[in-house]
Amino acid sequence: MSRPSRPRRLFRARAAHGAALTFALFLGVSGAGAAHGAPAFEDTSDLEVGDCFNSGANLKDYETGKATKAPETVNVVSCDEVHQSEVFAVITLPEGSFPGEQKITSIAEKECADKALHDYAGPGAKIPDKMHVYYSYPTPGSWDSGERDITCFVSDPTRWTIGSIQADES
Repeated sequence: MSRPSRPRRLFRARAAHGAALTFALFLGVSGAGAAHGAPAFEDTSDLEVGDCFNSGANLKDYETGKATKAPETVNVVSCDEVHQSEVFAVITLPEGSFPGEQKITSIAEKECADKALHDYAGPGAKIPDKMHVYYSYPTPGSWDSGERDITCFVSDPTRWTIGSIQADES
């Protein structure tokens, strides 16, 4: 049984510690959620702060331009399991007409910046240099469907990880 098609979301990346990476890809947003912490295919627009997930995509391919479209859903898993990415912020944009991609990416670059990542990770967290910050955001079509969230997440495009980037508070 195929899932109904919904408007796409754009997806961008930048190095966690500096320069922007110059690529964009499209993430679909059709799928169904399930209980938090259990493996579940979920819309990218339904991800929450602290979610860890696997997209099945080779992130290096997006950086080199070898790939342009990501899977339509992500597989949410416990951060204690092997995973590609971890959500560290979700920014909800105000209602109104679509502000334009340039305005949205400007907000994402500011709100998904190092400060937000380090605030999420906590004092004493050691974020590997190879981690990149990624964000997904609404397109005009998904905006018209009511989506307003920019989702910020971090990933190492060279390997998968186990555990959260958050500092251990013990």
